[in-house]
Formats: sequence, structure tokens, C-alpha cells
Amino acid sequence: MLSNTLSRSKYVLAMAALCALPAMAQKWEFGAGGGASFYTNKDITNRVGTAETGFSKGYTATVWLGQDSFKHVGGEVRYHFAKNDLRLASGGTSVGFSAHTHTVGYNVLIHTQPKNAKVRPYVLFGGGVKIFRGTGTPRASQPLSQFAALTNTDQPRPYVQFGGGVKVNLGEHLYLRAEVTDQLSPFPTDVILPVGGGSVSGWIHNILPVIGIGVAF
Repeated sequence: MLSNTLSRSKYVLAMAALCALPAMAQKWEFGAGGGASFYTNKDITNRVGTAETGFSKGYTATVWLGQDSFKHVGGEVRYHFAKNDLRLASGGTSVGFSAHTHTVGYNVLIHTQPKNAKVRPYVLFGGGVKIFRGTGTPRASQPLSQFAALTNTDQPRPYVQFGGGVKVNLGEHLYLRAEVTDQLSPFPTDVILPVGGGSVSGWIHNILPVIGIGVAF
């Protein structure tokens, strides 16, 4: 009797393992995409006056590795590269400086529909580290240098991110992903360095509309 019970237990375990294989095969996601990158601007005010500073409009590329092992909740490690040049403007004069950012972080995704649904709207939130990198060549006589210096400097900053989007299943393993997210980070005052007693405080918003393709495996 004991041997029969053990045999049945092994059979049940084997069947459970076989049934779990499809679910295990679908719990990971890898994808890549691209889109636009927009920033809100800040003002620098000192005894000379006021200048607007921040980042020009640009573009972004992103990759993610996610785990979608629950019915509605998943997570992902996400990398973004964004190309947005530094900018400084006042009184009809403006100056730019080549720059880009790298972000690495983790997001939690909450889907409104289960994994087998054709269309899966979701919201996400998370955070990580964002590296602002000025890559231009400094000039001895930079315009508007009475307000700020646009520097060839790297500066890491923490960021938080939230947003939402939709996944559309295109086949058994392929899906389309479209989303809009907002990355908030403290202003990079080493990369855009206020001078003349001026200062820039608070956080800046980086709006990222992205479309990508993902693979579930």
C-alpha cells in the first residue's frame, strides 16, 4: 500500500510539474522600445536677473527585463538612454550644450487584465538612479555665463517614476507595448551650475512617451 501511495504521489507531482511548465515559460518578459523625451524647465534668479534653464526636446531608447508571474502584478528592471541637450535662455539669447542621461531602476506593474487577455492596460511606479552627463566642449566665453555654467560633468541623482500604458498581445509570445511615464529627479546642479549667487531648487519632470515590442518566455 505504501508503494502504491508513493507511486501515486510521484504521478501527481509529475503531472503538476508538467502543468506548471507553460506558466513558467511565460513568466519572463524582455523588450525594447523608443520614443520622445521632454523636460520641464527651471528658472535661475540672481542679482543680474532671471534665466530659464533645463533640457531641450529629445529622444529615448529603453530595454527591460520583467517578471510577469502573477495574474495582475509584475515587476521589471528597466534601462533608459535619453538624449536631451542642456539649454540656457534669457532676453532673447540662448545657448545649448550636448548632454544625455542614463537611468537604471525597478518598476512594479499592476495590470487590470490577466496575462491571457488580448489587451492589458497597466499602471507602473518605481525608481532608481539617473546619471546626467554633459558631453559638450566647454567654452571660455559661454553666453549667459552670468547665470550658469553648462559643464562637462557626470552627476548621479535618484529618481522616482510613475505612469501607465497598455500591452497588446500579438501572438503567443509577442506583444506591443505603449506607455507614457514621468521620471522625477532633483535638478542636476553640478551639470548646470548656477553662478553669481543664483540657485535652482526642486525636482524636474522627464516625460517619456514610448512604444516597444516585448517577448514573453
